Amino acid sequence: MREHQPPQWLIALLGAFFWAVALAALTFWIVSLAWTNGPAGLIRNLGPSPVSLLTALHAPAGIAGLLLWHWRRPQMPPRRRVLHETATVYFGAAVAVGMVGNFAAMVVLDMS
Repeated sequence: MREHQPPQWLIALLGAFFWAVALAALTFWIVSLAWTNGPAGLIRNLGPSPVSLLTALHAPAGIAGLLLWHWRRPQMPPRRRVLHETATVYFGAAVAVGMVGNFAAMVVLDMS
């Protein structure tokens, strides 16, 4: 029995979304290296809306990365596969750190 394959337009859409968010995150971290006061200064300069949007897009980008990895991994050239896997792990780790941070904040706020 053959495994279900999604339509090509969905793969293309998820791929475009995944790589756009990965490029935005990479750009943020590269620019923050040269920014005064590092990431905190860049976040302060960008303002809450763009930073919140980029942060919120990490979870769906991680999910899209997992789906694309499952569907397209055998066809990916090795270098692109490594970039894809690295970005997917980054998105997953960022979401996990955010969840742990939210949990810690809730524990601290509950104690006060």
